[in-house]
Amino acid sequence: LFRSGFRYISRGFWLRDGELLALAALDEAAGFFGPSLELHAFRFEPETHGWKDIGVVYDNTINNFPPKKIPTGQWMMSRRTYDRHVHFLVGGVEGIDQWESYPAVSYGDKRLMAEEPYWWVLPDNNLQALFRDNKKSGYLFRSYSTDNGRTWSPPTKTNFPDATSKFNGLQLSDGRFVLVSNANPKKRDPLVLSISDDGMVFNKMGWLIGGRRVDYPHVIEHDGHLLVAFSGAKSTVEVLKIDLKDLSVLDSQGE
Repeated sequence: LFRSGFRYISRGFWLRDGELLALAALDEAAGFFGPSLELHAFRFEPETHGWKDIGVVYDNTINNFPPKKIPTGQWMMSRRTYDRHVHFLVGGVEGIDQWESYPAVSYGDKRLMAEEPYWWVLPDNNLQALFRDNKKSGYLFRSYSTDNGRTWSPPTKTNFPDATSKFNGLQLSDGRFVLVSNANPKKRDPLVLSISDDGMVFNKMGWLIGGRRVDYPHVIEHDGHLLVAFSGAKSTVEVLKIDLKDLSVLDSQGE
């Protein structure tokens, strides 16, 4: 697996047609990303108790999170090229390497330097993407697609504060949307949980953990709880468990 001078960056698990695949980007470790950047898929082999590289998912690509389904039944995930442009890949049904790439934001865009995009399907079946801004504006940007990821509106700055750090979210089983992020423009402290009824306007925010550097969150819903994994100063992996019923505290306090 290992190639001298290259590195693998884990990019999440993809449950596709009942098969669990692990995704990883491979490049030269030359600065931000190297020109040989590729996204690979790995399958677990029970006989060897190891993971087998089953091929390149897409060339010149690092995703942010694994593919999710869009209303057409196709898969979609973000794509960043080695020179940092943002696209969205749509497909993945006929094969793990069968995708169409649609440009969303150039890294030379005057409005922002878009990084680490995250997206979800809105209640009206349109798509919304959120971007951190490497120009350090201190706010998230967002863009919309009304044609299942083929074209995207010009990104606009929101009033949602951000520390220029990675964020993650999901739509809960009850229909609400949650976002876990560093909503502090000055530093990656604290980590907060924000709630939206429609996926566009967040009107509740609660403190999760802070007093130190906490970043790189990932959130899932499981058995009536939210599980929030995050990094402590890039040296530990920690998990918070939140009862979904406790989210009503934000409703009652209006925070």
